Amino acid sequence: MKRFALFLTCAICFCACAVANDFPSLEPTFVFESEEEDFSSREIFRAALLFSESPAVDVTPWLSKYDELEAHVTSDDFLSLPELERAESVLDFLYERVLKNYQLKQTKLTVALDRGTYNCVSSSVLYLCLAKACGLEVVGNRAPDHSFISVNIDGRWIDVETTNPMGFNPGMRRQISSGAAGTKYAVVPKRQYSGRHRISDRMLVSLVANNLVSVLMDAGRFDDAVPLAVSRMMFLSGEEEGGVDDGRLNFDIVCSNYAAALQRKKLYVDSMDWMDLVVARWGLSPGLHGNYEDASFNGILSLCNSGKSSEALKSYEERKSSLSAENRLEIENMIFLAETKESVESLDEESGLAYLLERLTMPEASNPQIKKQLEGLVENYWIRKCAAMNNEEKFLEAASLAQEGLNQLPSSRKLIRIKQQSLSNYAAWVHNRFADAANKGRYEEAREILKEGLGNVPENAALKNDLVRLNRLSR
Repeated sequence: MKRFALFLTCAICFCACAVANDFPSLEPTFVFESEEEDFSSREIFRAALLFSESPAVDVTPWLSKYDELEAHVTSDDFLSLPELERAESVLDFLYERVLKNYQLKQTKLTVALDRGTYNCVSSSVLYLCLAKACGLEVVGNRAPDHSFISVNIDGRWIDVETTNPMGFNPGMRRQISSGAAGTKYAVVPKRQYSGRHRISDRMLVSLVANNLVSVLMDAGRFDDAVPLAVSRMMFLSGEEEGGVDDGRLNFDIVCSNYAAALQRKKLYVDSMDWMDLVVARWGLSPGLHGNYEDASFNGILSLCNSGKSSEALKSYEERKSSLSAENRLEIENMIFLAETKESVESLDEESGLAYLLERLTMPEASNPQIKKQLEGLVENYWIRKCAAMNNEEKFLEAASLAQEGLNQLPSSRKLIRIKQQSLSNYAAWVHNRFADAANKGRYEEAREILKEGLGNVPENAALKNDLVRLNRLSR
């Protein structure tokens, strides 16, 4: 069985299963259609809400809550603040009105508005939207397992760690209180994120779906995870991040994980059929290709192992144009062997042997592995024949059959051993008959028995010794 490449996580934060043939939908949960020409802060937030509550529900109540927040940061008093103070005040306002408790996997904007529970993605989206609404230049940033915001103040980009109420400009000391005991300050350490890079507004919003897809996969809810991944892929519309189509990559991961989940249930043919549906609907991407090949291989192997070589051949013919040359050769050899075994089982032993010998002359038998397996089937035929003769104490016939087999398979160690053992059994059988006659004083009969035995196994040491003893007794 080929190892299936299982993706455990799906990008930013956080990864099984299905009933056979009851596959998840490959259509989007929803298709985002902008209500405005430009991607305004409100539209950004509406998209985040739709991803949060996919399958899509009426997000108007939460959009109204956002409108109240936006009304505050677009008031004359707020807009009159200098940019630096305004940027810092957006974070303060969020923690006063919305953000209360951090939870790693709580990405939904709806939950953030209702309960104040948030993570790096939901808090970043909130800050980005409100900062844009009040005229600030902001961008989202993505790093492994994290997202945060940067705001441009007088040509200098300042980071904003939105998961911390003191996260404006990390590394800078910030006064938090002043009194008789003195002034207190807080500092959020500045972190150097390896692999940090700026992302578009669409990409930041799509991380809501990205995280939710991972949570759904963790719960084995592929019926929900796959359509949501399709919605995200369509929302990003091929937008690349670092030269990678992130929407398609995420979709490929979800589909591959579902295929792997089917294989863990030993539903190899279903896994193969699922990948076919994915390819038929959305094409065979480079990120999907390896797992598509492995699913095809394992599905065809399962058919071969189930005695369904004709179905295996049909499945292979339907898919071979998408398979590598190496996989094609391996599958063709696998089907050849499966066909051979099924045909042999349907024939009587003599016809089966003739069929196997014919298969050994075919081009496929030039493959050492195939040749070895075919020869193993031929060898087993002769072993069974020899065993039947030995069970009937027809030891010479068994040895003769073993030799016939050796004429076809000269290097068969098993047949060599069987021939030797059959002749040894014959010699023991002769010895026992000789001993019985000699012990009863029937020396001439004993001599005839030895003569016949040595005629068949002239080099047998035990029978030679018996003859020497007989000569002594009969003097």
